[in-house]
Amino acid sequence: MIRRIEDIKERIKCGRAVVLTQPEISRMLEERGEVSLKDVDVVTTATRAVMSGTYAVLSFPLAAPGSFIRASSARINGVPAWPGPCPNERLGMIDLMVYGTSHSIYQPEYGGGHLFRELVEGGEAVVEAESEDGKVIERSIRLEEIPYARIFSTRNAFKNYVAFVNPRSLPLKSIFSRIEFPPHLAAATVSGCGQINPVKNDPYLETIGIGTRILLNGAQGFVVGTGTRSLPTRPNLLGLADMHQMDPEYMGGFLTSAGPECIGSWAVPIPVLNETILNAILQQDRDIPLTIMDVNVRQKIGKSSYGDVWDSVDLRVR
Repeated sequence: MIRRIEDIKERIKCGRAVVLTQPEISRMLEERGEVSLKDVDVVTTATRAVMSGTYAVLSFPLAAPGSFIRASSARINGVPAWPGPCPNERLGMIDLMVYGTSHSIYQPEYGGGHLFRELVEGGEAVVEAESEDGKVIERSIRLEEIPYARIFSTRNAFKNYVAFVNPRSLPLKSIFSRIEFPPHLAAATVSGCGQINPVKNDPYLETIGIGTRILLNGAQGFVVGTGTRSLPTRPNLLGLADMHQMDPEYMGGFLTSAGPECIGSWAVPIPVLNETILNAILQQDRDIPLTIMDVNVRQKIGKSSYGDVWDSVDLRVR
């Protein structure tokens, strides 16, 4: 049995579509023993994690027209920002790219991810820029004063990830560990949300593609395509959304032992078109391989499953 997206859209329009979260359909499988295409039309999936491949593009008036020729460098709350290719000559405007993983020159524990959340929360940020003619311009700004503010991703929402361990004899600073990574295999850190991951539920990207609507940090956004380092066996996504519509609860900064990183959230609806997609949706954490890698050299040294991480554990953060 194969269905068309148009058919599912019509069922949604008529109010007859069955839309379930991934955990709901998993519970249905546990209770019934089987689930067929007749039981569900759309499954909602999501992931929230440290998303290193995240950046913002901001464009706004910095000073009065004619006050400087063009910007050569800039910082926002001390976080480095890179002027865009458009010169905006003598317009007093500035276009900036800010990496979610950049670190403030004033506060080593503050980075781009923290800045993005503070802007979305309505906070005020200090912009410092230097022009090509040597002028230094400074102003305070809020998100409502930035007409163009988008979050982009170079690669987000990997089809799960891996677990890391440190088999060496010395501790190691790493973005994959909140504290210094202890030696002698004393601890493991895990990335990936297992069965609720969007790409895990559509592993061949049959329904996720250019133009797919998503929620990025709570704001309606769009998939632009696959991201950098995306492979057919391990795809990830590139997307964008307007910062003005984002919810700060779903984003922010995260301090690792190697410095600040950026948290992001994706939510993606998966139309259940065929048995291939349904079988991927029904795959449980215990069925999803989890590769264990040496964090020092990124080489595989073992394997486990996401069931060992997520099944029958207390998820409360203390």
